Amino acid sequence: MKFACPHCQQPLEADDSFAGASVDCPACGKPLVIGAEQPTGTPPSAAPSEPQPESVPESVQEPVPSQEPEAIPPLPPESPKTAPKFRVVSRPPSSADAQAQYAETPHSSGPKAASKFRVVSRTSTTRKPSAETGRTPDPDAGIEEKVKKSVTNLHQRFNDFAGLEKLEGFSLGALFSEIFGKHKPEDIEEMFTVGTPRATPPIEEVDTSWPKPWLFFRALAASIIMYLLFSGGYDYFKNINLVPGMLLMGTLAVPFSTLLFFYEVNVRRNISLYQVLRLFFFGGILSLLIALVFFEIAGDTPKGLLAQAAPGPIEESGKLLALLLVARSSRYHYKLNGLLMGAAIGTGFAMFESMGYALNYLLMGFYANVHGGAGVAPIEIMKNVILTRGVLSPLGHIVWTAIAGAALWRVKGTETFRFSMFGNGKFWHLFLVPVILHSLWDMELPVLDKLPYFGKYLLLGFVAWFVVIALVQEGLKELRAEKLAALEAQAAGAENGDGEAYGGE
Repeated sequence: MKFACPHCQQPLEADDSFAGASVDCPACGKPLVIGAEQPTGTPPSAAPSEPQPESVPESVQEPVPSQEPEAIPPLPPESPKTAPKFRVVSRPPSSADAQAQYAETPHSSGPKAASKFRVVSRTSTTRKPSAETGRTPDPDAGIEEKVKKSVTNLHQRFNDFAGLEKLEGFSLGALFSEIFGKHKPEDIEEMFTVGTPRATPPIEEVDTSWPKPWLFFRALAASIIMYLLFSGGYDYFKNINLVPGMLLMGTLAVPFSTLLFFYEVNVRRNISLYQVLRLFFFGGILSLLIALVFFEIAGDTPKGLLAQAAPGPIEESGKLLALLLVARSSRYHYKLNGLLMGAAIGTGFAMFESMGYALNYLLMGFYANVHGGAGVAPIEIMKNVILTRGVLSPLGHIVWTAIAGAALWRVKGTETFRFSMFGNGKFWHLFLVPVILHSLWDMELPVLDKLPYFGKYLLLGFVAWFVVIALVQEGLKELRAEKLAALEAQAAGAENGDGEAYGGE
């Protein structure tokens, strides 16, 4: 079609399929709407006010959005061109859109030798991603990705060093899903009647899925109630005879409940409550005495961080040696057994140590009142010690010794213990984890000490419990392998028995 620019009167010509399109004039650059077909030289006023676009063949028709699409870079032409091109700004809804095509028409006059219309079809007005539109990416996104990658690499290196596998199928919610479930008193009795040679279930009947402990939480609630009764009774009656009970229940409540958690996690059910209590009492006091002997041998350590870090290797080695002395039966060769027996000795160590600290502060308070007239409240100081050490006990000695026990049982298994096992990388790589965590717990490090709300101890405890959960998964895999082998052997035996019976007939 032929028409003229309404602004500069430049004669123009375009294909009929572009009727109604808004373009920029190649001569003056002002916007115009391609009108209906008209002869060259027709005044602008003669052009129809509402041009009707001509139809386009169905082979090239595409729906065009009604809103005005954004300007996009021009597509490369089929051959090199130097003349300016028309750019489509908008298309009326009634016009059909064509695919990218060119119409080249020489002009009889004007500053340009030739003009072209260029129509670019667009099927969507959705904005493209920043990489396509040229928008600068958010710098924080790159930093966040780098942090995630660094944490992932650190996690993988830690797992490789300690010999831990990636957690599979673990859910914290599922682990504690039975805490508020309905359980009868008979269920509690049944939990405490396993572990003897006659009461240990066969491996074929062991549930090797992730355990769902619940008894530990009820024991925790009951022991806390008993402590509050002793504490409230003293506050009301001021009877000093209630202090020993308050001291015992306060230092026992959380540690013993944590020990019951490991008792329930030992799904093999081959360790009796008697054995657990024996490790708890006898192993606890024995580990304390061995640690004191080691401190005497070490003598006066240099001041500073080295002295602060010394309890880590000394106390963890003392608890591990006590574990070797009291847990020598070949019946307990599973990795989950090592976790439970280590936790039992760690619980005894933690409770006796906390009881000693609480009693020490109590006596110092009384002494200060008698000789110094300081007016302190010894009972309140003791309560603060009990509360602080009780809350933090699941993050310290109990879980550290559990990891150490699993490290030893990882290399010991059914074999008789030999000191050469300490040189096995599978042992000492994992044993270094509680040693380092214990040392960091006691060291005064500004980076960790400045964390609010016991943040230092919560962070170290999180690492320790992460290792414990990974070791539980390792122990469950060990039981699954043994159970599968037993079931296969049972099936093979049944098949052979059927064959012999058939042959005898």
